[in-house]
Amino acid sequence: MLPPTPTITPQPVGNPCFNSDQCLSGFCIDTVCCITASCPPNQFCNIYDSRGVCAPRKDLGEPCQAYQDCWSDNCGPSGICQAPLTPAPQPTPTPSPAATATLGPRPCRSSGDCNYYDWCAEPGGFWGCGTCFNDTQIQEFFHRCVSDTDCAGFADTSICEQLGLASRTCDPCSGVVSVCVAGCPAEDACALGQVCEQHRCVGSPCSNDQQCPALFTCVLAGDGGTSRCARRSCTTDTDCGDGFCVEGQFQSHGFCYSALGRCAMPPE
Repeated sequence: MLPPTPTITPQPVGNPCFNSDQCLSGFCIDTVCCITASCPPNQFCNIYDSRGVCAPRKDLGEPCQAYQDCWSDNCGPSGICQAPLTPAPQPTPTPSPAATATLGPRPCRSSGDCNYYDWCAEPGGFWGCGTCFNDTQIQEFFHRCVSDTDCAGFADTSICEQLGLASRTCDPCSGVVSVCVAGCPAEDACALGQVCEQHRCVGSPCSNDQQCPALFTCVLAGDGGTSRCARRSCTTDTDCGDGFCVEGQFQSHGFCYSALGRCAMPPE
């Protein structure tokens, strides 16, 4: 008598996969469960901090986890996209955004530096709008949850979070939905100034600014909780020393970064 065939639990969007049968969405693209059957040219479904949705590879200075996250194919030891290890074509930024009407990626400190309908995205920041899902799509593509215990049947790192795409729309979606998503497996999966705690990337614990990376400050918890590192607020580059003061389209004010932001038209 043959042993029973093991049951495979379909994984939510963003979790690793080898074939589409392993995914709730029915689509395994670039070794992760993807929200769509294919990505547009030059976009991929396995890019760090966008896993499960199609996204472009990252520019120099942006956070990464693996070589495929960066257009340069070089994710440095500090988790930042670095220059190619071998010569490769590189985009040439326009020195002054105001000097040209050409649309496309170029340096910016705020959306005021960008032409026409361009937005300024901070390094590693979010471009454009997300997607609203109806109940049928959520039921098909995701696994609803109330707490992390509801996600125990999926990957070891699965956590219960608000649906990221819905929370990042330009026009708020109706209602808030929590679903099982892939959390961080270890600290090296988090961005600069963060640690992985219970599979969530949070600010590194600190007691003073010296314990935080450059361009970060230690935000003291007033309720007796843990003080954590966060990016330094700013109004001009002077506030950032050797860095740049960049206010992304979806940020309430400027923050210090080691690189300028990028102008680009929001996705249609």
